[in-house]
Amino acid sequence: MDEAHNEICVADAILSDPSTLQATLLYEPPLPGTDKTIDFVLQETGGRVTLVDAKTIKPQPRDRWDQYERAIKEGWLPTNVQFILEQEWQDGEFWHSAFASRSRFLEYTLEFEQKLAASGYGDAAPRRILMLCGEGFDWRQHELEHFVAYYRSGVHRGDDPFSLAESRYVEVNGIALRHSIASFGCLDRRQGDINARRINWHVQVPAPPFGLGGAA
Repeated sequence: MDEAHNEICVADAILSDPSTLQATLLYEPPLPGTDKTIDFVLQETGGRVTLVDAKTIKPQPRDRWDQYERAIKEGWLPTNVQFILEQEWQDGEFWHSAFASRSRFLEYTLEFEQKLAASGYGDAAPRRILMLCGEGFDWRQHELEHFVAYYRSGVHRGDDPFSLAESRYVEVNGIALRHSIASFGCLDRRQGDINARRINWHVQVPAPPFGLGGAA
């Protein structure tokens, strides 16, 4: 239900834009030669195309205090970043939400890049947007900003708590990002609400905090 509703909110936002009045919006058109689809394809009269894939990130509640303890013990976190949690406050669920959400950022990025490579739109689709949807509880926009900074530069920010864990995962699995996504969006809608509280179509990379460079 959440995934379907979030897609409706994204479609409504696209169709509410005056610039789309002369365009045609397709929902999940098949990509030629594949079994994949892209959620929204906006075709303008001049031939330009906008591609939008919408993904809902809402980890199931799960206490992963064991994983948090392992992360601390094995040095998954940068030494200059404190990620202090308390087991008695059920912070194992908080850790799981944060860690799983960050994992989904990378997972859905790789999936969308594969779709873009297979789409064949090329230069006709300069706007290629991955819209990530959430409730503002499991993850927040500033966490996505950390990932976007890494995606844009290939280097993690110094204050990114998941920089080491993500770097190791990428290295071990031989992952190579194509950097073919033009923009990352953030849709914030509470469960049960009809409309989104906020939609940001282009999440920006924040300036590094004082005393910290762009690299971890």
